[in-house]
Order: sequence, then C-alpha cells, then structure tokens
Amino acid sequence: MNDEELLIKLNEASKQIFETQDANIRKEADIFLDEVAASQKCIPSCILLFERGIMPYAPLVAKKLLISVLNSKASIPSDMRLQLSGYLLTYLKESVHRMPLFVTTALCQLFARIVKISWSYLDSEKGNSQEFQALLKSVVGLLTSSEGKTDVACHILSAVLVDFGIQEGVEGVAKLKRMAANFRDNFMKLIFEGCINLLRKLSGNRIFNTEDAQIYGLLLEVSLQTLSFDFIGSMYDETQDESNAIQIPGKWKDLFEEDSVVVMFFSLYKNVPHVHATKLLQNLVLLTSIRRTLFDCKSRSTHLEHLTKGVLDILSEPAKLRNPETFHEFCRLIARLKGTFQLTEIVKAGGYKEMVNSLVSFTMESLGIAEFSLNSVYYLLSFWSKMVTSTAYINNTEVHYLDDLCPNIVKAFISCRLNTCQQVVENGVDDELEDSGSVHQLMDILGVICRLGYRESFDNIVSIFDADVNKFTSVQLNSFESKLSKKRLTWLVYLIGGCILGKSTLSSNSDMDSIDGELVSRVLQLMKITDAQLVQVRPNDIDNDWQYLEHGYLYVLEHTRKQYISDQILRISEMYERLRKNMDIKNEEDLLVVYVHKIATNLKYLSTKEKVVDSSLNLFDELTLGFMASKKLLKMDEIQYMINNHNADLLSFNSENVTISSLKCRTNFYRSLTRIFACNLGEDFGAFETYMIPVGNTLKEIMNIFSNRNNSINQDQLKLAVISCCRDIRGIAFALSKKSHFTMLVQWMHPDIFGFIKGSLEIWGDRPEIVNPILKLLVEIACNRTSRLTFEMNTRYTIVLFREISKLIVDYGRKIIEMKNLSPNDFYKLKIKNIRNIFNIIKNVLQGSYLPYGVMDFYGDRCFNETFNLFIQLFFDIKDVFMDYPKLCKMYFSVLDTLARDQIVYISLLDENTFAEVLKSIHLGAQSLDSVIITNATNALDYIIDFIFRKVNPGVKTVSIDSETEGEACINALKSQPQILSQLLNTILYTLIFEDCKCQWSLSRPLFGIILLNPENFNVWKRDMINAQDSTKHQRLENAFDSLMDNIEKVLNSKNKDSFTTNVSIFRKSVVEILRDSNTPELDNRIDYDAEGM
Repeated sequence: MNDEELLIKLNEASKQIFETQDANIRKEADIFLDEVAASQKCIPSCILLFERGIMPYAPLVAKKLLISVLNSKASIPSDMRLQLSGYLLTYLKESVHRMPLFVTTALCQLFARIVKISWSYLDSEKGNSQEFQALLKSVVGLLTSSEGKTDVACHILSAVLVDFGIQEGVEGVAKLKRMAANFRDNFMKLIFEGCINLLRKLSGNRIFNTEDAQIYGLLLEVSLQTLSFDFIGSMYDETQDESNAIQIPGKWKDLFEEDSVVVMFFSLYKNVPHVHATKLLQNLVLLTSIRRTLFDCKSRSTHLEHLTKGVLDILSEPAKLRNPETFHEFCRLIARLKGTFQLTEIVKAGGYKEMVNSLVSFTMESLGIAEFSLNSVYYLLSFWSKMVTSTAYINNTEVHYLDDLCPNIVKAFISCRLNTCQQVVENGVDDELEDSGSVHQLMDILGVICRLGYRESFDNIVSIFDADVNKFTSVQLNSFESKLSKKRLTWLVYLIGGCILGKSTLSSNSDMDSIDGELVSRVLQLMKITDAQLVQVRPNDIDNDWQYLEHGYLYVLEHTRKQYISDQILRISEMYERLRKNMDIKNEEDLLVVYVHKIATNLKYLSTKEKVVDSSLNLFDELTLGFMASKKLLKMDEIQYMINNHNADLLSFNSENVTISSLKCRTNFYRSLTRIFACNLGEDFGAFETYMIPVGNTLKEIMNIFSNRNNSINQDQLKLAVISCCRDIRGIAFALSKKSHFTMLVQWMHPDIFGFIKGSLEIWGDRPEIVNPILKLLVEIACNRTSRLTFEMNTRYTIVLFREISKLIVDYGRKIIEMKNLSPNDFYKLKIKNIRNIFNIIKNVLQGSYLPYGVMDFYGDRCFNETFNLFIQLFFDIKDVFMDYPKLCKMYFSVLDTLARDQIVYISLLDENTFAEVLKSIHLGAQSLDSVIITNATNALDYIIDFIFRKVNPGVKTVSIDSETEGEACINALKSQPQILSQLLNTILYTLIFEDCKCQWSLSRPLFGIILLNPENFNVWKRDMINAQDSTKHQRLENAFDSLMDNIEKVLNSKNKDSFTTNVSIFRKSVVEILRDSNTPELDNRIDYDAEGM
C-alpha cells in the first residue's frame, strides 16, 4: 500500500471513529488503527495524518496511536522520540491558531508523554535525556521570547506538569518519583518564575483585549498546575486534597519573600476578567495552603497579613462572587485559611476583627442565595466549625469574638432553610432533604458552630421549634400547613442532632448538658406526637416528608446514644435531669426504652418504607454491639416482648402492604435480636427452643401446606412466608457465633429445615426472589465463622449438615443446568446469581476446614464427590460467559484454588476434555484485570503444575499416606492438547514483560513449573521475542533470559520457586530497560525539526 492509499484509509478510519453511529463500523476502524499501531509504519502513518489528514480528526487519531505505542513496553526508540518531539513542537508553533483547542491540548499531551518517558533514562549512560531537557528549556524560553508563542508554551508546559504527576507510561512508582524530583529541581522554579513575571506585567492593565485575556488564562493555568504539583511524591488521594499542605521546595523561598507573589495575585483579582476569576482564586487557594515551615515566624505573620487583607479586598468587591464557581473557590480559600493557620495566629493578624465581621455578613448573605450549592456552603461553614473547635486552645487574653458571631450564623442558616421549605411546598423546587448525605455533613459542622454561644442559639431554636410544633398539632393532618410545618420541623430536628454531636468536639459543662436535655426532650415529645399519628394514618398516606422527619429522629437518637449512653458505666449528667423533668426519663435504661419503642413502632407501621426501616435496624444493631449493652437491653420489657413475639404482631408478612423487597430487613432484625437473646443463653437449649417457637410455627404451617398441596392457599402470602422464614433463620444463624449456640441451631434445624428448603425449591425453583434467600441461608449455615462448626470428635453434626446441604444444592444445581433458552434478565437471575451462591456454599465448606473428606470417602459417602461433580458441571454450563460476571468469576477461582490445594486428587480424576477446559479457564483468569482473580487462578495453576510435575517425574518422592489413587487425565490432556501449556507460557511471559503486571509474584510461581515441563516452547518463545528486536539487543536479551535460571536447580520445590520469583523481578526490569534502549535506526526522513513536509 503506497502513501496515498494509506492516507485515504487513515482519513476514512478517522472519520468513522468520530462521526459514525454504527458500532460495527467503529469497531472495524479500531481494528484497522490497532493494526497500524502494531506495524512498522505506525510513525510514518501518524506523520501523514499530521501533514495531510482531515482536521480535527486526523491529529487526534495520530495522538492516540502514538500514545499507545509510547505506553507499551517496547515504546519508541530515543532518537525517534527526539525527532518526533521536535516535529511536534514546530507543528504546534505553526498550527496552533488554526486548530481547535481540544486538538492543541491532545498534541501537547503527546509531547508531554514523549518528554516524560525520555526522562526515565536520566540515570542511564544511554539515551538522549540531555537533548530532551534542552528541548524543554526551549519551550520555557518561549514564555518570554519575542516570537509571540507564549500561548504555545503555556499549553505545552501545562500538559508536561500534569503528565509528570501521573504514573501512566512509567514502569513503577519509584521511577516516577525519581523523574518527578529531577524535573522539579531543574525546571519547575524556572517555569513558575517565567509565569509570575508575565502575570506581574499584566497586573497593572485594567483593560484586556481578547488576546491578552487568553494569555492571561493560560498563564493562570500554568501557575495552577505548578502549585498543584506533587512536590514530595506523596501520591496523595485527590479526594483528600483539602487537608494537604502545598510542599513548596525550600529553594523557592526567595519567590515568596515579602509575599510579593501573594500580593500580586490579589492585585490581579481587581482587574481580572470575570471569565478568569475562578482560575485565579484556585491559584490563591493553593498559595494559602503553602506549608508553614517555608516561612520563619516573621514571614509567616506577614504572609497571613497579606492573606487577610486580600480576603477583605475580595469581600469589598462581591460582584464577581455572584458566579457560583467563583463563589465556590472563594469558600475553599476561606476554609484553607483556617486549615493552614492556627486560630491564635489569625487572631493576632491585622484586620482580624474586620475580616471575621465581614465574613459573618458574607456567610449570612450567602446562605440565603439558592444558586449556591450545598458543597460551597459546606466549605464556608467548615471554616467557622474549625474556628470554633480551635477556641479550646486559645488564651483567655486573646479575643476571638466568635461567641457573639456564631449565633448569628446559626440564626441565618435556620432562617434561610425554613424559607426554602416554603418554596419547596408551594413551588416544588428541589428539596435539599432528599440528599441525606449532604444534610448530615452540614449538620455535623453546624452543630459544632452552635456549641459556641450555645444559650443564644438554643433560645432561637426553641422559640421556632415550639411555635412550629403548636402549629403542626393544630392543623389537619396532610394539609398544606401540616406539610410545611413538617418540613420546617425536620430541619430543626436535624439541627438538634447536630448540636448533640457537637458535644464531642468542644468541652461541655452542666449548663450545656442541660440545654442538650431540653432539646432532646422536645424531639422526643414531637416523636411521641407523630408516632401516635402513625397509628391513625394509612400506609399510603405516609409521604416523603414524613420519612424525612423519621430520618431526622433517628439522626438525633444516634448522636444522643453516642454522647449520653455508655456500654460500661452509667453516666450522671444534667441532660438526664432535664429529661426527668420533661419526659420522666431518669437514666440510660429509661432512655433505651424510648429507643426500643421507636424502633418497634417503625417496624410495625413503616414496614414498607425500606430506608426508614433500614436506618431503624442499623440503630438497633448499634445498640446491641457490646456484651454489656446487650445485657442492658435484655432486661427491658420491650425487648422481652420482642423475643417472645418476634413473628406475631411485630413483624408480619401477612399485611397487604408488605413487599418482597421490604422483607430484606428481617435478616438485620433477627441478627440484632438474637445477639441480645444469646448474651445470657448459656447452654439452655429449652430457652432456645422457646425463642424459636414463632419461627418454628411458621415453618410447620408451610410444611403442612406442602404436604397437603392445598391450592386454595394464597400463593403470594405463602411465598412471602417462605422468604421471611429463610431471612429470619439466616439472621439468627449470623448472630450465633459461639459453638454451643450454633449447635443448638443445627439441632433445631435438622431435619425439618432441609425438608422445607427442598419443598420450596421444588415448587418455586424458577422464582429467583425465593431461591436467592434460600441459597443465602445455606451460605450462612455452611460458614465456619469463629470456628463455630469445629465440633468435638464425638459429634456427627458436620457430616450430617454437609450431607443435607449437598443433597439440596446438587438437586437444584441439576435443575439450573436444565434451564435453557432464558431471556438475558432471567439468565442472570436464575443461572448466574444462583450458581454464584452455590459456589459460595462450596467455598465455605472447603475453606471452613471442618469436614473430614477422607473419612467420608473411606466409608463410601459420595456426597462430596457429587458436590465436586456439580461444581464442574455448573462451570461447564456457563464456561463461555463466566468471565463476564466478576463476582461469579471470583467465587469460581476461589473454589478452584482451594480444591487444587487440598483436593488435587479429585481434579486428577477428571476426564481429559474436562481437565483441559479447567486449564483453559485458568488461562482466562490469568488475563483478568482483577488482581484477586489472577491470584486465585495462578495459585490453582501452581498446585496443578506441581501435581503434573510429580506425575511426569516418578523419581520425585512425596508423602502419600492414605492418599487416593490419582488419575492420569492431566497427562493425557496435555499430550492430546499440548498447546494449552504453550498458551499459558505465552500469556504469563507476555504479561510479565509487556504489561503493567500487578501480580508478579502470583504469575511467577506457576511459570517456573511450566518452563520445567515445557522447555522447548520456552526456548522457542525466547528466540522469537529476541529476533523481533534490533540485533544490537540480542546478546543482552539472551543474558537476561539466561539469568532467570541462575542458581536454580531444575527441581520443583519451594526453595527453587522462591529463587525463581526473585530472578523474575530482576529479569523484568532488565528486559524493559533493554527494550526501551535507543540503539535503533533513524526515524523516517520526513520527520525533522523544520517539518519541511508541512
């Protein structure tokens, strides 16, 4: 194919990638481009696209092809990279003004990647790293040169700064850190100085033309990327950036002397075009976060003075802050100010009083502007929260004025949120209460602010709360006024919960505890009113507003529990004195009664509101954590009522409003209730039988129906009963972690529960909503949590239990295999999910180490063999698609790993084709992107290879006491299909050498055995790989491959495997360095610095 034909095909593929909506056409274009990338004509093809391709698609496709080659282990030789980078620089300088911005950005990213990859040879004698550094210096020189290419320099430098902060294209974090440190020390200060000098020239201009405004924005971007750089290689998580200081190098200290940089940025804000105000504030956020240790005490004070003055200047011109993005960055700036400096320093700064007064006014005004998001408001309030928290460490002689200011912020927040309620109810605007996560975050910080000047905030909250409660109780239920009052009360209830939470942040006194008692009393009184209304309303009348209020109650109860209910010693607090006077609640036990009553009420009357029930049960679960906490609850009459009536009025599946999804809560409920019951159970089996009577009665009723086959029974109610029973027993089983208690459950279950499960599966085996809870129950029963199934030698429970479970899953597994022609949805629900659950059951049995497999087989018990055969049959049923389902895939390889480790004999007895398919599945697992799957798959392969090695080397002696007769299928399979081992060898070697391998240790373990079993194929692969490279690299590659077997005997044992694993690590590094060496022919002569072909 000549150049013209190639160009036509490349342009056509480029258009197809970006324009066509036909997935097949795009796929064909991708395949063609992949072939180009893998060919010798990749770089010449990209040059064709740059010079004569269709704009804007061609440059983007060329960038994509070159990036893929650069990121590969072979990469592009150094001389070619140097010529290509020079070509790109010239191309950008001459074409930047006629290219769309996104194309310019893409090409700058390509240039940056070339420079970064070339930087990796700084510690090597070979390569042309100095030329690349000189090239980058020429780009820096463009910033201030007279060529008028400042925009090109800014685009390139921004891309370089970003690329040096990510690992892509670099082998290993250590190398990236070394390269980034070198780049930081030699170039970044030069870049920042040039950028600052240009910005300083622009700072005096009040009017910007379009070109100046564009340069201004680009310079701000370069400055931002410079300050955002990871200077110390901490690799911190971007989600945590608000708590990280900017680690400016000490050599940069002269740039920040007298704070000329900070002053200059604040002066720029006065004249900055509105479109760039956000970017400038992002720079100021980072400048505010500069590490404290860069300055001495005097310089730090000066730095803070300039920051406070700058903040005041911005507040004096609030017009630009009307933009939500600019407002957001200013809020971040304020939050970072307190994050960097201590309150004692901020108080001593000049203009402190004026600044905090202005910020209070700004905060109060901002809270009332609906356009500003909760995220922005969060930053603003977090500043005040941190200020309040720091008051505990400030001297009494230092006046911070926060006691007088914080109540004003709280008052403004209440006012604006209550006003929003009116808009939500009347006009249907977005309700912030829908996002409970954001509401909780706000209340967590606002509660801290409330604790300073607590009495004043309390008076304000109480006056509004009491008025709204009176109005709520005086209007008709579900009227407009009732809805409005309910929303207002929800915000106030949440705020009270935040106030209680604030107790953990600031030191509290008896007066504050008394205020907490008054606030909690009012919430409990309101809760009593609404609980009484729940009895009167129909479930369908319980709207979202009611649910938001219920979530508010639970929020208050949760934080009250954390602050005033102890698992150890009863706390004496003024809070209980106020509760005693207002609610006749004298101590923790009385308060726990309220908790339990509220949870029971929600379960009974809000059973169809899943989120409320789930939150209620989470609270119940937390109440039961701890032995003493459970014992306290056990003494309560309400809990005793639950224990004795837990399947009657409390949790009913007979209600017409109960749905299948709402039954999910039953597992959590029984887990918590059983945990309480079991804390004082001891070995009283009679008490356990009494506790299980409600569940047992339900079980008997269902079994009677199964026996009589009464078709007049409501089938929907029967299904709900079956699901409820499974979820109940599963929750009980989860809570019984002691061996003696779980033994009681096993004795109670056998044999009725297994007959119940068998009958249910026979009737509803094609109904996933029933099968799923049944199989999950079996997963829990088979789990040896806390060694609860490791029974004494004189018991037969483990064998009996497994035998029953085996019968059930084998029978149902065969039904799964018989299911054919399913829709995609049914295929997932009936096959994939159920097979995953069966694999999970087998995994729990195998990894539980409680089943004596050898004894069972010795006495002719075939249940384990049948289970193993089912595992293989189920795998065969889905072998073509199982890799598409990650959870199923993980479960399969986990079982296979355990089987290969402990039951290799069973695998050896498989027939040839089956064994071959197992090895093929391992081959797929080794290519997975999930490290867990790779580890399990290669572990299984390692055990299998060990077994095969012993079979083909009879001279290797192993311990074989009581071992079963091993099969020969593995040997026969490899003889009939020798390509399997070759493919495994190829995949593992390719992954180790050419891919970013995350599981090197796991892959290297079976590789040693495969090489010993298949040395001819290894030598062929080695020869082909070496011959594909330049002849100058052959000898070094040969030496690298030979080093794999240094000091290793050709015997498959742990010692040799460990030595081989060490050699693999050294081998990988050597080969990668060799492949990226620069001794290769010159690039196509069309590439030069002058780009003559353009």
